[in-house]
Amino acid sequence: MHIKNHYRHPGHPILHFAYIFVAILQSIPCYAASYPNCEPCQLLMQCMDLECPNATCTQSQMSYFLDSCARKIPGGAMIQNTVQELISTYGEVWIEISFNDNSFENTCTMTNLCNNESECSGCAADCVSVDWRNSNTGYQVKTTATCNCNTCERTSQYRCASGYWGTSGNGTSGCTRCPESGASAAGTTSQTGCYVTSGTDPNGDYSFTSNCYYK
Repeated sequence: MHIKNHYRHPGHPILHFAYIFVAILQSIPCYAASYPNCEPCQLLMQCMDLECPNATCTQSQMSYFLDSCARKIPGGAMIQNTVQELISTYGEVWIEISFNDNSFENTCTMTNLCNNESECSGCAADCVSVDWRNSNTGYQVKTTATCNCNTCERTSQYRCASGYWGTSGNGTSGCTRCPESGASAAGTTSQTGCYVTSGTDPNGDYSFTSNCYYK
């Protein structure tokens, strides 16, 4: 069986692959120290994609190219030993994953050698949570912001502002003004939480000496 080398340079094949791997090394993101085998794995998969674009080779061809790529990765004896150990441990699994997916892109993450979050650049500076604040009349909103890799995910909670009672799921309906322009604490859910702080009853018979709550 003839295996075609797609990138063989007639004069200096090893030197040519060295240039290719310099480009590959520059394109691979920095990974956390807790994933020390991520970069060697990524180097192998980059080379595999050069030799067998879109993982369209047979599994036996992939096995051949995997060993071939291992010998071409620069870095000296240490990186070579690491690569050989990885192939011994994960080689068959890598081939199976890549062959079924028609891609080498996710092979390292699917074998837990790389972490997808390592490729995250983070969220913008405005991805922050904001405590309760007034919004529409009679309503308050609280925003919780969570940075999920590169995406800022925001969720909102709503409640009635002081002087109102009820519940709201959208910040536009559900809150009612306390009777007699009474007061209430923000977040009051029942009319019994409304009260007046001074004045007299409707008939003028009694004066309020302390907070008088509605029933």
